[in-house]
Amino acid sequence: TLAVGDIKGMLRFYDIESGNELRKLSFDKSPVYGLTYLPDGKTLAVHLSAGLRLIDSETAKPAPLKLFANALHRPSFAASPDGKFAAVAESGGMVYLWRDASGAKPTFIKLPHGVRHLQFTPDGNKLLDGSWDGVIQVIDAAKGELLKPIGREHTAMFTVSPDGKTVAAWHRSEKYEWDKHVTIWSVESGEEVGRVHVTPTAYNGMRFTPDGKGLWISSNAGIALFHVGTSQFRVAVQGCWPMAQSKTGRFVACKGDNSIYVWDVEAMMKQRP
Repeated sequence: TLAVGDIKGMLRFYDIESGNELRKLSFDKSPVYGLTYLPDGKTLAVHLSAGLRLIDSETAKPAPLKLFANALHRPSFAASPDGKFAAVAESGGMVYLWRDASGAKPTFIKLPHGVRHLQFTPDGNKLLDGSWDGVIQVIDAAKGELLKPIGREHTAMFTVSPDGKTVAAWHRSEKYEWDKHVTIWSVESGEEVGRVHVTPTAYNGMRFTPDGKGLWISSNAGIALFHVGTSQFRVAVQGCWPMAQSKTGRFVACKGDNSIYVWDVEAMMKQRP
């Protein structure tokens, strides 16, 4: 099943094989800014301009799980892969960290900058918070304490590798000049360990392939796959963004021309000259 939200406040669920719409839900014209499945594979966190809503994806109705009652402005959300932790962040920099999904009182963590993105490491031990003006903050999920930050200031976006050892991040200078590469940082040491050289443009998303060897980068022009170790270009889809990736990495989905396209990556690689 593929979940798709739009700026008009509509959430739709599609059958990937047939392309048929299964069900839909309206959020009264509140734009959908992001979607995140919880580890149970059933509960879907919908990021709205008016707050966060948890939806049962099998019925398209509100889920019984409630993390908080207050509506937050443009929140970010993340759940640890083991389901033990959940986190919500306001654009102003306040992070709410739950140590279970019962909705009990969370730990409050104030960060120096507004939060754009949240992501747990695969083992669930660390929560990473990225902002436009700040470095990537690292939080000990069990203790709710700040650890050594990663990278440098002016992080536009980042993504954690499947093994949780590294982070890929794209940065800009104080003069709004974008780096001509994506920097790979060590989560443990916070030091740079590699680079993926790319053409600077208006990037809007990044994601590692499940084996950690590839890095998908999406922009207004489309999506492209690069090899992490060599920066070698692999495949690309023009005029289609943003993207979602299947658990195995074989399929990617992206939006273009008011349609959702699903691509077989293995078949695309074989067709390359």
